[in-house]
Amino acid sequence: MNDPSPSLVHRLHDFLRRAGSRPMKAHDLAAHPEIGASARDVRQALRELERTGKAKKIRGNRWVEAQAPDRVAGRLLITFSGFGIVITDPPDSAEYFIPPSEIGSCMEGDRVEVSPAAVRPRAGQKQEAHLIRVVERKIKQVAGKLVHGRYYAYVIPGDPRMRSTLHVSEAGLPPDSIPDGDIVVVALDEPVSPDRSQTSRLIQHLGAPGDPGVDMQMLMANRGIVQAFEPGVVDAAQAISPTPDASAIAGREDLRDWIILTIDPSDAKDYDDAISLTRTGDGWELGVHIADVSHFVTPGSAIDTEAKNRGNSVYMVDRFVPMLPKYLTSEVCSLRASVDRLAYSVHMTLDADGELESVRTGRSVIHSKACLNYDQVQRFLSGEDAAEIPESLHPTLRAMDKLATRLRRKRMANGSIDLSLPEVVCTLDDQGTPISLKRRGAAQAYHLIEEFMLLANCAVAERIRAAGVPGVYRIHEEPSEDQWAQMNLDVRNLGIAQDVLSRQGIDQVCALVRDTPQEYAVNLAILKNFKRAIYSIECLGHFGLAFDCYTHFTSPIRRYPDLLVHRILDRLDTRRKPAYSANELEVLCLHATETERNAQAAEQESLEIKRLQFYQLALQQGDIGPYPALVVGVAAKGLLLELVESLQRGFLSFDTLPQNGHYRVARDQGRVYGGQSKVLFTVGDVLDVAIAKVDEGKRQVEYVPWKREGTRSAEGREKGKRQDRGKSRGQGAGRNAARGKRSRRSR
Repeated sequence: MNDPSPSLVHRLHDFLRRAGSRPMKAHDLAAHPEIGASARDVRQALRELERTGKAKKIRGNRWVEAQAPDRVAGRLLITFSGFGIVITDPPDSAEYFIPPSEIGSCMEGDRVEVSPAAVRPRAGQKQEAHLIRVVERKIKQVAGKLVHGRYYAYVIPGDPRMRSTLHVSEAGLPPDSIPDGDIVVVALDEPVSPDRSQTSRLIQHLGAPGDPGVDMQMLMANRGIVQAFEPGVVDAAQAISPTPDASAIAGREDLRDWIILTIDPSDAKDYDDAISLTRTGDGWELGVHIADVSHFVTPGSAIDTEAKNRGNSVYMVDRFVPMLPKYLTSEVCSLRASVDRLAYSVHMTLDADGELESVRTGRSVIHSKACLNYDQVQRFLSGEDAAEIPESLHPTLRAMDKLATRLRRKRMANGSIDLSLPEVVCTLDDQGTPISLKRRGAAQAYHLIEEFMLLANCAVAERIRAAGVPGVYRIHEEPSEDQWAQMNLDVRNLGIAQDVLSRQGIDQVCALVRDTPQEYAVNLAILKNFKRAIYSIECLGHFGLAFDCYTHFTSPIRRYPDLLVHRILDRLDTRRKPAYSANELEVLCLHATETERNAQAAEQESLEIKRLQFYQLALQQGDIGPYPALVVGVAAKGLLLELVESLQRGFLSFDTLPQNGHYRVARDQGRVYGGQSKVLFTVGDVLDVAIAKVDEGKRQVEYVPWKREGTRSAEGREKGKRQDRGKSRGQGAGRNAARGKRSRRSR
C-alpha cells in the first residue's frame, strides 16, 4: 500500500481542526469539496493522522481531531444569570462552567472551543473552562433596542443573556431613519473573538417597544422562528384536496364504520390522533389512528423541506407557529368528525391484564364519529354530565378509561417516574396584554389518551428495532454520576433525609413527599438533574418512562421526527428498502433535537415575558398583593419563592424581614433559623407576599412580606398545609413524551 499523500494528510488535519471537532465519517469527508479525494485515499490519510496522534475515530466510525487535553469544543448555553455552560460533543457530552467574565461577545448556541481550567471542581460542581474562540455562530440575527450613540448606532439585544451591544454598520438599512429606542432586527457579521465587539447590519424595523406584538416578534427573531411560509410552500399545500379520492383510498384498510373518536384540549390547534377500542373475549383490540401526513408530504418536496427546517410547531403564549401550512393541519390532515380522512393505524391486541400480545400497522381510511375535548370526557367519567356526549359512545369511553387505568398502573409498577409539575395558562386581550394567569392540570381524561399514545409509540419503536432497519428513537438516558450526586445534594438541601442515588431512591423520595407542601420543590430538584430526552438512531431506552424501546409516532402534524417514523414504518409495511440511511437519520435527529429545544425555550420565554408584564402592570396599578408564595429554596441572603397561582419565581431578601435577630440558613435542611434556633422558614411553606419590584429586562422579581409585623401569616401557614402542588399532572414524563403540547419540558 502506498503512503498517503502528504498534502491530503495536511488538508484533512486542517479541515478537522477548523471543523471544531464535529464528528464526520470518512466517506463524508471524501465528498466534501475542500478535500477532493477518494474515500479510499481519505481512509488511508485518516489512519496516518491516527498513527501520529492528530485524529481519532469515535463511536459510529466518525473521525475528529485528536485535540490536546487542554482544548475541547462544544455548544455554548448562556443562562439569564450571565454564566455559560459548554456541552461537548457525544459520546463524552461533558459540561463545563464558563464564568460571566469570559462570555464577552459570545452568544447562545455558539459552537466554541474552550480550555478546561487546571483546578479540579468540588463535588457537585462543574469543571470551569476558559473560552478560546467561536468556531461557528448558530444565531444569524438578533433583535433589540436601537440606540443612536455619539459616534455610531448600536443595538442592545432583547435577550438578556446577550450582555454585549452590537455595533451597527452602514451596510444595511440606514439607522438614522429609525427612532432611537425602537426595536430592530440586525444580521450578524462573521463571528469574532470573545473579547471583541460584534458588528452587524440593520435589516428590519419592528416598531416601538410598546406596540402590540413587538415583544413576541422580537423573541421570535432572536430564536430564529419564522411565522409565514414561502408562497411556493403555501401554493403546494393549497393544491391538495382535503377529500381523499378513490386512488388515495385504494389499498388502505377501510375503518370508516368503526367507532373512532378524538379527544383533545378545548384549545387544540390540530387533531392528529384518534382512538378506537373493541373487546376481544377477555382482552381488547386498541387502535391508535394517526393523521397520514406522509401521504401528502413527500420527501424532498417544498413542504417537506420547510417542515424539516422548522422541525416542530411552536406554541407561544400569543400565537401558534405551525410546522406545516395551516391548510394542511386544519383541513387536509385534521381528523375532524364526520369526514373521511387518511390515517396510519396501529392495532394492538392486549390481554385482560393489559399485556401487549400482538401489533399490526398499516395505512387506513377513517371516519371519526366525534371530536371530544378533555373537559367533556372528564365530566362524563366523573358522572357530572353525560348528555353532551352521544350515548352510543358511552360504553366505548368507559372501556377506554378502564384499560387506560390498567396500563397506567402497570407502567408505574414497572418503574416509570411521575414527576408532576403544573402548567400555567396566560390569557391575553386583543392587544396582547396579559389579563389573567392560572394553573392548569390534567385529569383522568388526559391520562386516557396519554396511555394509548405511549403504548403506540412503544409498539412502533419495537417494530422498527426488530426489523433491523435504521430508525429514529426517542431516548432519555439515565443521569450521570455527577447528576445523581447533585440531585442527591439538592434534595437534601430541601430538608429530605433520604438518598436519591437510583431510580428506587427517586420513587422513595416521591412517595415520602407526595401530597405535602414540599412535593413541588422536590420534583423540581429531581427534574433539573435529569438528562434531556433527545432523538437518536440508537435505541437506548427512556429512563423517565422506564421503556426499553421508544419513539415518537403520534404527532406528525407538529413534529418532524414523527413524520420520519411514518415513512420508515411504511417501507416496512410495504416491504420496500429502508427510507433513510443511518447517516441521514443521524443528521436529522441532531437537527430535530436542536429545533425542539429552541421551540421549548421560546414557548417558556414567551410565557415568562407576559407573566412579568402582568405583574409589572399590577405593580403600576397598586395591586401589589397579597399573593401566596411557596418557598422553593433557601439562600444565604434570602428565600427563593414561586407564586402559587402563576409559578412566578422571585427573591425575598432577609433584609425585608423584621430585624428581630439574625438568620441562620441550613441549606442541607431546607430551613432558616432565627433566635434560639427557632425554625422560621422551611421549603414548602407558603407565605403571603407583596410584589416590590419587577425588572422585565433582567427577568427578575423581588418580593417583600405582606404582613411586616411577622414572618408568616397564619393564613399563609394554613395554605401551605392545604396546597396540593402535585395534583396538576400536566408535565409528567409520559405526557410530554406522548404529546408535549405547550409543555414546559418535553420528555
